[in-house]
Amino acid sequence: MTWGKGTTNNSIGWGKGADSNSISWGAVYPESLSGDTDIQSGLSNTVAPAISGTNEVGEVLTCTSGTWSGGTPITYAYQWKRDGVNIGGATNNTYTLISADAETDITCVVTATNAEGSNSATSNTVTIAAEGDADALAFISAAGITDPTQQSAVNQLVLDLKAASIWTKMKAVYPFVGGSASAHKWNLKDPQDTNGAYRLSFSGGWTHSSTGATPNGTNATASTFWEMNDVAGRVDNFHMSYYSRTQNPSGDGWVIGRGDTNDGDPLYGLAIKRGGSNLRIFDPANLFYRISSTETDGRGFYVGSATANNARVFYKNAGSIGSGSSVSAHATFTGYPVYLGAMNGPTVLYQNNECGFSSFGDGLNGTEVTALNNAVTTFQTTLSRNV
Repeated sequence: MTWGKGTTNNSIGWGKGADSNSISWGAVYPESLSGDTDIQSGLSNTVAPAISGTNEVGEVLTCTSGTWSGGTPITYAYQWKRDGVNIGGATNNTYTLISADAETDITCVVTATNAEGSNSATSNTVTIAAEGDADALAFISAAGITDPTQQSAVNQLVLDLKAASIWTKMKAVYPFVGGSASAHKWNLKDPQDTNGAYRLSFSGGWTHSSTGATPNGTNATASTFWEMNDVAGRVDNFHMSYYSRTQNPSGDGWVIGRGDTNDGDPLYGLAIKRGGSNLRIFDPANLFYRISSTETDGRGFYVGSATANNARVFYKNAGSIGSGSSVSAHATFTGYPVYLGAMNGPTVLYQNNECGFSSFGDGLNGTEVTALNNAVTTFQTTLSRNV
């Protein structure tokens, strides 16, 4: 007798293929007495299932069924996996990414079934990006930041500012990532391309690179479009900051500020300027009443903060290097928004310190300045451009 396929797995030879024997047993017996290990479904995966979609938490991934050969009709079942482990309830052809998926590998197993049996195939692997803060993601999208290290640094910066409860005190934050004027102009706090969102408008000679933005010290300015609101000719609740990555070999030294309409004197701002053989770091007349400090290194993170008329402090790397009180009022004025890279006014004063970060907003106390310094230091270190 010539019994067919399946005779190796059972004693009486029932099985698929036993159709050429003297007693005519054949494919009508779908499985052997010893089990179905000798039975094949006839289904074969010729094109693997494929996952498509954005690999970010909150986005929807879609998995195709793939292409199969075999008897029809064919039905398909789906099982999504996270790092190789089944995700409970994820059995549709679409899957919405959740926080637990961040920084994991997602796959989808498709099981095809027809009248003869089943077969499975696994999709491509999709690695999910780290979960991002919504404000950070909005900036990253607007500025076109595609480098993962820069994306991570920006995200952590936002998280750190929020954790320190100083994010809400910021009117503008300029991280200077992306390496171009089109990327450097964006305000992290409000990444809209409008004057009211305080995005920067560069003019004159600027050099933009991966380490920051450098004015030429002769005609370079960046308008923030922020006009400080004087109260009786004085502003008692604001801060300005500037991360200086280079020394100041030339220029007037004013890294950020606004001047007087009457005589061109600086009113509000920060300056890092050479005086004699050392760097003389001082503030404008109305912010810290010309507090000065002699420094040998003009690099670092400078913050000027006023929380009251008698509470004005100038910081370098979170350490106080000067304070002042009871500042006299000046005439109120409009029409001179704060410049970055220069001091704006009837007479514009320039500088050429490379900027790796700048911000302005409400006044910060000493604890808040320390938190800001820590956040900015972490940010610069992640980008390998700290000084």
